[in-house]
Amino acid sequence: MDEAWGVGAGTLTPALARVAARAGLERAFAQGADLVAEAAGVRVEPEVVRAMSESMGHLVEADQQEATAWAVPSAAVPATLIMAVDGVMVQERTRWREVKVGRLAPLGPRLVRAVDPADVHLAWGPSTYCAGLEEADHFWPRVMREAQRAGWSRGVRTVVLIGDGADWIWRQGRTQLGIAGVDVVEIVDFFPASEHLGTVAAAVFGPGSPAAAAWRERQAHRLRHEGVRLVRRALASLRPRGAKAVDIVRQARAYFRTHAARMTYPAFPARGFPIGSGAIESTAKNLIPLRHVQAGMRWSLPGAQALASLRALHRSGRWEAFWQTQPLRRLRQAQPRHRHPPPLAALPLAMPATPPSSPAPVTALVPTPATRIQTADKPWAKGKDYWRRGLPRTA
Repeated sequence: MDEAWGVGAGTLTPALARVAARAGLERAFAQGADLVAEAAGVRVEPEVVRAMSESMGHLVEADQQEATAWAVPSAAVPATLIMAVDGVMVQERTRWREVKVGRLAPLGPRLVRAVDPADVHLAWGPSTYCAGLEEADHFWPRVMREAQRAGWSRGVRTVVLIGDGADWIWRQGRTQLGIAGVDVVEIVDFFPASEHLGTVAAAVFGPGSPAAAAWRERQAHRLRHEGVRLVRRALASLRPRGAKAVDIVRQARAYFRTHAARMTYPAFPARGFPIGSGAIESTAKNLIPLRHVQAGMRWSLPGAQALASLRALHRSGRWEAFWQTQPLRRLRQAQPRHRHPPPLAALPLAMPATPPSSPAPVTALVPTPATRIQTADKPWAKGKDYWRRGLPRTA
């Protein structure tokens, strides 16, 4: 019965497992163990918090393959879906690796006003998130699963894709999202674009100089209110000095030429579309570095992915629904069964926060059987009854 219910030595109850997993996805595992003791009155080891959090994360990864979980009611499908992607860095055991993060949400119908009084755009709705420590070609299917969950291909008419100038974002964006009846609008985040102008100004006119500040401010205003054409003309008229400045200007010209169609900033707000990806930048930082990037942390690839997937599920508002699927029971079914229970000497995973004062039982020592020394073919071996044969003979 204990095995059927999943209780006993070496196991956690569903309620305690949920508390441990939540503590592990929010804090370092040692701090998570302290939170479990404070919240539930049960002392668990940090390794238990780690194992529970990562096990739940691996289960979330497995659930991603279940296509029936992506469906949403047709009444909940929005007309416009906004998608933003970004990347942040996490330190593995030997190197830094990029974690790609995606955020999707219905856009509108509520309006919000940005910092600029002239910028009024449709508001982001309830969001869903995903994160992957993988190459772009393997990350996009993860994004598209969330898009399918949000209603893409089942009534969404417009998808707004926002990102910075990273090539991996645009290489597959339109290919993945562009299907019959869906208009894909690609927007390069205005703020990274204006930062490129600041880099050019510093290289040509000198860092921190009044001329650099004036040039950058003028071109950013043109980019926002008049479009990219005048900015490209201004870049073409520059005459930088020095190899480094020449290379920076060359890269900026290529950047604004490549993304010109994604920088029609005067037209986007007219359709109610935001031109900044601050929503995904803050999401990426809060979703990943806040948990994964702390002093002394080094991650294995599976462990980092498991925690990232678990945090994305929690932030997407699917935490309660996940625990309704009885994840502990599913984990037990996936693990091999043992015919015999674990030995009594094994320590349980969960121990009372205040252990009893009675002394622990002492385990009797079992003598190790003696091993006979083999003397055959040894140069020092004298053979059987050597000492007896060496005694003098008597009558």
